[in-house]
Amino acid sequence: MFLYPLWVRNVIDSWMTYTIPIAISLSIVLISCSSDIGLLPFLVWLHLPVYLFHQAEEYVLPGGFKEKFDRMLHGLMFENREVHLSDEHLCFINVVLVWGMCTVFAILAQHVSMAFGVIQSVFLLSNGIVHVFFAIKERSYNPGTITSIVFFIPLTVYTLYQLHCGSCITFARCGLALFFSIGVHAAIVFFVMMKKDKALLKK
Repeated sequence: MFLYPLWVRNVIDSWMTYTIPIAISLSIVLISCSSDIGLLPFLVWLHLPVYLFHQAEEYVLPGGFKEKFDRMLHGLMFENREVHLSDEHLCFINVVLVWGMCTVFAILAQHVSMAFGVIQSVFLLSNGIVHVFFAIKERSYNPGTITSIVFFIPLTVYTLYQLHCGSCITFARCGLALFFSIGVHAAIVFFVMMKKDKALLKK
């Protein structure tokens, strides 16, 4: 087993407990700066703390998304042994990829082009729709559904509306945003299936 430095191990084990305080702090900072950066950049930046609140629901209050994700997506059983995403993989996906993506897209939207804001909004909107879809399909709660309904869908729809009013949305940008969103979610599924195949080879 690979031995991580202590601080890395702490991040891997505890990153989800930081989501709520970081989300609250970021929200306060963004609200205080909203008049300086403008409405559209503010809305795009707001996606990051909202995603943190979403992750808090998935992994802290009430939590359980890791197990729900495994059962919902593939329900793998090999000789009575379930294959789960490891804490390392979850940390990489959520902290490195998602936090990094939201931050980079917000910076690019503010300083380069609001087209990146379209991509970010469509990505979060599709994530929220997936949560709601499976909650309806399975007729049961899955961690992340409440924040998807309360935060994701209203915020992203309103952001896309404001982007439309600002002439920042085109068919090409919407197509690119949808392609990106589908690609990211497909990559996560592929990542899970690759992990399954490696687990089978080790048996």
